[in-house]
Amino acid sequence: MSRRRSDLAFPQGISEEPEFTLRVPDAEYLLLNEIPAVEADSVVCTTLGRGQLAARLSELNPRARVSCFLLDQYLADDSREYNAGKSRKLEFLCGTDLPDRKVELAALPVSKGGEAELTRDLLQQMHDRLVRGGTLWTAVDNPSDTWMCHELEKIFRSIGRIPVRR
Repeated sequence: MSRRRSDLAFPQGISEEPEFTLRVPDAEYLLLNEIPAVEADSVVCTTLGRGQLAARLSELNPRARVSCFLLDQYLADDSREYNAGKSRKLEFLCGTDLPDRKVELAALPVSKGGEAELTRDLLQQMHDRLVRGGTLWTAVDNPSDTWMCHELEKIFRSIGRIPVRR
């Protein structure tokens, strides 16, 4: 996608775009537009930016415990600072593995230039952390991607695709 977008998730009551905003990565932007109101009380996600997706998920359901997982401490600290004060239940975690707790919703934005083995490992970890009946949302910033669909089919019984392949 050649369009650039600024951070679209404004705090409630603010209708004007702030002077400085961060661009929302394409895969996170796709998830922000597709994820409806969040009914889950426990959420884990990753970010390609500064946690804009995690902040939006937390905004959609203030009761939900939202954990944004990053592999880099600097990015975790930067994301925490960027989203400071948005929600008490929004946390930014850095580590080698996802938090070891069950979640109702997992969200994984993926870049077409990302590392395949790492993405596969995160998919498997998210699958393991989902409660029975939980949901995994993923998006790729490549409209002609087929790899992600094949990986999901290896892990899950049924998957839905938006847009639906014709």
